[in-house]
Amino acid sequence: MKKQKGINIVEFAIVSLLFFTLLFSIIEFSRLMFIINTLGEASRRGARIAAVCPIDSSTTTQIRKAIRFSSDPKSKDDGNILDINDIDIIYLDSSFNPVFTNPSTSAPDAKYESIEFVQVSIGIGEQKLAIPASIQKVFPPSVTTTLPRESLGRTTTTNPTTRQCF
Repeated sequence: MKKQKGINIVEFAIVSLLFFTLLFSIIEFSRLMFIINTLGEASRRGARIAAVCPIDSSTTTQIRKAIRFSSDPKSKDDGNILDINDIDIIYLDSSFNPVFTNPSTSAPDAKYESIEFVQVSIGIGEQKLAIPASIQKVFPPSVTTTLPRESLGRTTTTNPTTRQCF
């Protein structure tokens, strides 16, 4: 009996190392799934705004604010992992060919008529994990949401744009 005096401490050290590695792996995997789920929700929010608001730079700013859950789309001081360059807003025709991408000006009337779908894509790049003795970087997939166009901020052809989105 006297020769096995410290065996419990050694067993605890081995088991606790495996247990805590498994526990932190589960926490990090859950955090990664949360990020992917949040990106999906953010792309849906952005696509919804793009489908109902006018095509111009203020709408692009509004979409980026909604996607980043932030009042300032360019700020990185709020701990947000998204950058404005991670977000693509694409207006598509009926064949899914791009008509207008990341608008900075208003779309001409001819382009309004050919738009059938709105697509918002978000890709964030690498994320660092805190799992000991494992892969330290992962690349979450880019998330894309495509919705059919709705009003695009237009109510009739005689009233080209409305400002009901803001």
